[in-house]
Amino acid sequence: MLIKKLTEGDFPERAFSLSVKSGIAILAALVVAVVVSRVMFPFEAGPAEAFSWVPAQHLLGGENPYSFATTPPYSMAPYGIVYYAILAVGLGFFGPQLWFGRLLAVVAFCVCVWAVGKITRKLTGGGISVWAACLFALALFPGQTWIAVMRSDMFAVAFALAAVYIVFTYEDNESLGPLKIVGMVLLTTAALFTKQTILLPFGIIVLRLIQLSRWRDAIIFLGSFLGLSGLSMLLLNQTSEGGYFWQHFTHAERLPFSFEGFREQVWSLLTQPTTVLAGLFVAICAYKIIFSADRPKFLDRLRSPELLMLFYLCISVTWAAISVSRVGAGANYFLEAAFILSVVCALILANLVQSGRQRPAFALIAVMIFGGIFQLARVSRGEYFRWNALSYFQELSETASRHSGPGSACVSVYASLVIPNGCELHFDDYSEYGNTWAPELANIFEQEVKSGKYAVIIWSENDFFETVPQYRRVQTSNAVPERISPAFIYVRESMTVESGSPP
Repeated sequence: MLIKKLTEGDFPERAFSLSVKSGIAILAALVVAVVVSRVMFPFEAGPAEAFSWVPAQHLLGGENPYSFATTPPYSMAPYGIVYYAILAVGLGFFGPQLWFGRLLAVVAFCVCVWAVGKITRKLTGGGISVWAACLFALALFPGQTWIAVMRSDMFAVAFALAAVYIVFTYEDNESLGPLKIVGMVLLTTAALFTKQTILLPFGIIVLRLIQLSRWRDAIIFLGSFLGLSGLSMLLLNQTSEGGYFWQHFTHAERLPFSFEGFREQVWSLLTQPTTVLAGLFVAICAYKIIFSADRPKFLDRLRSPELLMLFYLCISVTWAAISVSRVGAGANYFLEAAFILSVVCALILANLVQSGRQRPAFALIAVMIFGGIFQLARVSRGEYFRWNALSYFQELSETASRHSGPGSACVSVYASLVIPNGCELHFDDYSEYGNTWAPELANIFEQEVKSGKYAVIIWSENDFFETVPQYRRVQTSNAVPERISPAFIYVRESMTVESGSPP
């Protein structure tokens, strides 16, 4: 172990402990406020949250959710079957609602923080460095942004980090039990079938087993994971008549890369104070931690778990940067890297305190606390704008309910505005159908919309009726809210529009 145990009795003793735990208390209070706001909000936190209800409804009805890309209700299922199974539980017991998935996303976030703390404890021996790792996990921007959001990312990362924690519990001379291998196989498979881009933990587990010279266990884990994953994919593809492979491989390969999207997402992270500071400390201090004097032999260095964790950070950042350059991606792809960065920063902090460099140690703590507060203030401001838009969304939902009902079909960029009213949502992942890289999907969308079959269309553009004259926009009494993805409601021209039409 490169880093000795850091306890509250070590220098700088109480001041260091107090600063870390106070920071956790402050950030946790702000995070809880954001969580309460999001869980209570009855509509989507973004236009790509509740659309996953449709695949979950198919699964709940005993149908393969990957079977409907080109047949009614024209549903794309970009996430894994495990995620849809989780949502199906909430739909089965409580109907269409958002709070169930959001609360489970909070639980997943807590699992991620727990895993970060446990991995840090294993690498440092425990003490305040474990609390510091939890502090960093609360302070980094991706976690703050995506907590209590009903998306697959947090669930997948929770499964992944739990599996990584298991492999880091092994000692050099410890006998591996079958339960741990089974646990790692199931968790990594669950992560993959929650979000298919979560592949790195599988490789990290294999590398850690190789570091421990457990070649037999590495082969067993490798074969079991590949076998279980492969059979699951074949089963999903067979029962969807090829829809699973088409959606997750054939169609996914066509998604274009966008340098503008890459620049925007990476820049948004680099402008966050905690990201910049953590990156600087990693760049400056990593060499000292990984190649310290008590590991003179090259092979010993290669077996260092700290080196593996730093490697994990580097490849996760690289993988996320590549992923966000594809159309439709966002900062959520950096979630895994953010939690691993928390561990690496805790290792750096422990090394700084151990070597008596208290000023940079306190600087790291202080800037992460204040940077985290600043970022959460911005996130909270976003919650203000969301609640300010509540009356607008309520009016859209009520208007949609008046012009549709059970048995009718609707199109909406916000699924939560129509599904609870009993309207069948078509084109749930609407961005996949209104594109240039999948002409067969775009043609289906154009033909279906122009047929005039939909009772209500809620769209993100206010001139939709110009291209589809069968529909007219309903003028709302509430103004379009600020800083919220816009939505405008259209009804068929033949229907009575009680609220009038746009001037």
